Amino acid sequence: MRCRLSVEDGISISAADRATFSTPEAMDAFVSGCDVIVHLAGQNRGSDAEIEETNPALAKTLVDALLRTDSSPQVLFASSTHVDRDTAYGRSKRQATDIISQWAKEQGAGFCNLILPHVYGEHGKPFYNSVVSTFCYQLATGGAPEIDVDGQLELLHAQEVAEYVLAAIRSGRSGDAKPDGVPIKVSELLVRLRGLSEEYLAGVIPDFNEPLDLRLFNTFRSY
Repeated sequence: MRCRLSVEDGISISAADRATFSTPEAMDAFVSGCDVIVHLAGQNRGSDAEIEETNPALAKTLVDALLRTDSSPQVLFASSTHVDRDTAYGRSKRQATDIISQWAKEQGAGFCNLILPHVYGEHGKPFYNSVVSTFCYQLATGGAPEIDVDGQLELLHAQEVAEYVLAAIRSGRSGDAKPDGVPIKVSELLVRLRGLSEEYLAGVIPDFNEPLDLRLFNTFRSY
């Protein structure tokens, strides 16, 4: 997201990291003067208690800073299609959404709730939250990918997310927004990735009949 915005004329970018969220002073300095805040921070791995505590706490930390500084930027929040599930992650994302949404209603600010499917892309962390990253890493390093559950995925490349967010910023979009991904089963994903990796490791650039194949190839090649 930061790389995409950096090539847009007239946009000045300020990034918040863990240190920013650690003190009220740093948060106040960060939110002051922002026209738009894209909230991508979150935790999706750890104990249920940690996840349920962390995600709402991050949202509250942001809202508290906005209130202290009397700031009313447009806020775009990265939620997940898991939000409807009765899991620690799903519940924590619902709570975080409610916290920011309530602030937006009270302050008359714009709030866009981005309900994202399975996001993947180059240099993603394997064995974390994207089976695409895991499979690509294993195929690139001589591993043996295995399918635990042949579930249904909805793949959306990180660059597509960045473009979607930029369009939402430009249009001042509010409310729930769900960008569409490409539906694919885990087993079909592995077949595609095996084919791409076998051709590339044999010195052949594959044919990219679909945009998904090109994006999967670039993701594989990053490992």
